[in-house]
Order: sequence, then C-alpha cells, then structure tokens
Amino acid sequence: MPTLTDALPGLNAGGPIPTLTANQLRYLAEKADGLRAKPLSLVIDGDSVDVVPADDKEIGRTKTKLLDLNTPTRGDGVAGDAKIEIHWNGKSYGGPNTILNGADAVFVTQSAIEKFLLPYYMRFKSGAQVQALENSLFNNKNVAAAIHIPPSITLKFPGQAITSELGKDACEIAQVAIVCTDRNSGELTSALVPTSE
Repeated sequence: MPTLTDALPGLNAGGPIPTLTANQLRYLAEKADGLRAKPLSLVIDGDSVDVVPADDKEIGRTKTKLLDLNTPTRGDGVAGDAKIEIHWNGKSYGGPNTILNGADAVFVTQSAIEKFLLPYYMRFKSGAQVQALENSLFNNKNVAAAIHIPPSITLKFPGQAITSELGKDACEIAQVAIVCTDRNSGELTSALVPTSE
C-alpha cells in the first residue's frame, strides 16, 4: 500500500511525519468545517499538522502542504454576518474590536452547554478535557455564559470574552492556555488551561 511519503516525494525531508490521534484528526476536520467557504490547506508545520488558509505565505517554506480543503456553504442563508452583543448586569458587551465580534454562538445556561457545547467537543476531545471545560464553566459563579469562537474555541463570559481581543487572545483550546488580563490594571482576570489527552 502506498504511503503518504510515496504520494508526496520529499515530504519527509524536513523531519518525520507527525502522528495524529483520531481526536486530533477530527479537530482538524472541525476546523476546516468552521472555516467553510474559505480555501484552506492541510499542512505539516514542524512536528504538527494544521489547517491554514490556502494562501498562507509559509506554505512551501516552513509548512508542507498535504492537500487542499474546502467546505462549501449549503446555501445563502446564515452567512455569518450577524454579530453578537451580550447584555449582562446592566451593561452591554460586544462591538467591532471585541472577541464577541468573531463569536458564532453564546450559551447562557448550563442546559444549553450540556445539550449543544459539550457533545460537540466530545467529537474530538477526550472525556477528561470535556469534563475540565464543564468544570471551568459550571463551578465558577462568575461565569455567566460560554462563547464559541470559530473554528473551536470556547471562552468564559465575563472575563475572557470582555478582556480579549480577536487576534491577540484567540487561540486553539487544547493547544495553549487562554490567559486574560484586565486592560486597565494588568491583573489576571481568568485563565483556562486545558488538560492534555
């Protein structure tokens, strides 16, 4: 049976081909689906595999393209141009320079988190990782909502969602910790450190 190296000569020139778990592979599929209608590439980036925009300037330099990806939309509806604003404790949160501008879902009850968010993460996270996420949301009286940022980032509101800026603190859960600080005082307001598989 031909191997990936047979299909793509020179692929292994920069080092070994990374080994993925089934959950990691499902996560990559979720990432591609969350960025639907955008031309993407599956790449080897050092010792990891990732989904990146097809026009990523590092492809061919530090990243080796394995294949092109594209998840088409299924129609013109729900185009992603609606934006989320949260009203909580007499204040409004949201706007163009906030993490909420990039959110595609907000879960404001434990029931909604149990029905929709946690089962979604069970598709590509370990049981321990999903339990840690549930604990971080349910066991903190200061968490009023969970916010989902495509492709698959969950932030706690308030805290992470009101002190983060898209592009600065947007990161992939399970790869790095999400740490947020108060813009005025510089004090740590929240940190979500995912458990490893």
